Amino acid sequence: MINNDYEKYLNAFKPSESLLARHLHDWLKSGVDEKTVREELGVRTSVAGDSWVIPIWNLEHTEILGYIARYDDAAIKENRYPSKEENITPKYRASPGLGNRFFYPHIKGIDWVAISKDPSIDIGMSEGIQKAVKLTLEGLPTIGLFGPYNWLGKIDEHDNKEDKNEQEEQQE
Repeated sequence: MINNDYEKYLNAFKPSESLLARHLHDWLKSGVDEKTVREELGVRTSVAGDSWVIPIWNLEHTEILGYIARYDDAAIKENRYPSKEENITPKYRASPGLGNRFFYPHIKGIDWVAISKDPSIDIGMSEGIQKAVKLTLEGLPTIGLFGPYNWLGKIDEHDNKEDKNEQEEQQE
């Protein structure tokens, strides 16, 4: 039997059949229209009700690899889904097993496979899914990163001190 806490955690990634107004509003204030959010991206409120979730598709748009959840402010404040490392609920989280991946906004008929084969096509890269979607809607096919610091790996205290010392030396 699954541990109740883990089951609760997984429910934050399971999409329901609906999208609550507050979750839609989060996208609308980013400049993304309702049709794109609901129909092209497939954003839904989670089964748990305290996050919106978006499917993360492969490049070919043939397989959902996992989901990204954006927790509500209340879930963050109440620390409902704390990480093991920092013991705080992050704003965004990838579903178990997804890892760091590129987000390809499969909207407006964008053919990411064709783009990947043609180096003459300009593309953008952006921190975050919503920014990537907005830029793609504006006409620049943009790949989203799941937060650039996720790609760095662990930085220990020693590395941090060395980086700080280097920055101070460069400023002198």
